[in-house]
Amino acid sequence: MRTTTIMAVIVAAAVIGAAATIYFLPGIYNESKTTVIVGSGLTVTINGEEVTDGQEFVLDGKNVLDIHVESALESQIRVSGKWTSDMKTFTKDDVTASPVSSADFSIQLKNGKYTGKLAIFDTISNGSDLAPIELKFTVDESKVKVSWSGGEIKDGDTVTFTGDTYVTVESKIGRADLSLSGSWSNDCGMSGGASQTELCESMSVQILDTIFFDKAYGTMKVTATPEK
Repeated sequence: MRTTTIMAVIVAAAVIGAAATIYFLPGIYNESKTTVIVGSGLTVTINGEEVTDGQEFVLDGKNVLDIHVESALESQIRVSGKWTSDMKTFTKDDVTASPVSSADFSIQLKNGKYTGKLAIFDTISNGSDLAPIELKFTVDESKVKVSWSGGEIKDGDTVTFTGDTYVTVESKIGRADLSLSGSWSNDCGMSGGASQTELCESMSVQILDTIFFDKAYGTMKVTATPEK
């Protein structure tokens, strides 16, 4: 059996008028709202205003979030957000390259009036706040058998994984190109995925959970192609 580890890893204006007369109303068109999740041990300001966990922050017409984070201890600091409007979705996921006690981030949303959620946390204090991943499986049961610690996974099954998990794929047609691929994301803009193809009779793929706070949803497809 082969084992493979996969790591999952807006300034605009409303324009009115006619001919050569143009009026800009940025405060009307670009008033976006963000619900902020602040991890324990952090002090956070957005555009110079201190924010608290669960607070709804309203952006002005510039649609810019200038974020400053102070941490009680040195750790990697991560910001991850997702914003949606009637026509667009915008995501941002950034983390400091090394442990720090403070960090600055800037997020520029695109044109439009958005509603979203932003998580700001550090990887040590909030390491226990992992969220589950719910995946709907498409399985070619005539060619493969798929299982995990909770038992066999059938075509159309929805499975919820909490923490790191192994999924095993076994061929029903002998040696074959076994293929597993999928992706997932949550409302805070965090995402992950797994994609692996191996010429073998059985393989095991580790799904690494790097999702925090909000549950993630996605799909997973498993199939096999006979060896040529």
